Amino acid sequence: MILTSSDGKNWQHHEIYLEGQGPIRSVVWGKNQFIAVGGRHIITSPDGQKWTIQNELLRAELRGITYANNKYIAVGKSWWGTDNGVVLTSYNGTDWKENILDRGPLNSVTWYKNQYIAVGDFGTILTSPDGDTWTRQDSHTSAWLYAMS
Repeated sequence: MILTSSDGKNWQHHEIYLEGQGPIRSVVWGKNQFIAVGGRHIITSPDGQKWTIQNELLRAELRGITYANNKYIAVGKSWWGTDNGVVLTSYNGTDWKENILDRGPLNSVTWYKNQYIAVGDFGTILTSPDGDTWTRQDSHTSAWLYAMS
């Protein structure tokens, strides 16, 4: 389900069925469109009300997305029977490049001080200047990191 509001007080519900693949986990606005990720799907909308499935049954469970530096970055967990993280990148929200990382599953991603930062299970913190090359940072914890801002 996605909720939208033009004033922050009155909310409209938009039911979105993703074939039992889990809930919508994250939504971002960029390049005049909303993009949402959840389960094994990426969906887009020009207005937050009418949604189109862009990719069905990806090989990853997506948990977070951001838009910055003219690029969308989605993160999650690979579905290849491992606990590897996955990063998907796109310039248009339709065509995606997959990068499976030998790190734990990723839960959230953001842009801060000219770099992307992703966090995930097992204390994983990764940084990237471009969304393609990622460097592990020492978090000094093995806790699962779910979100950041």
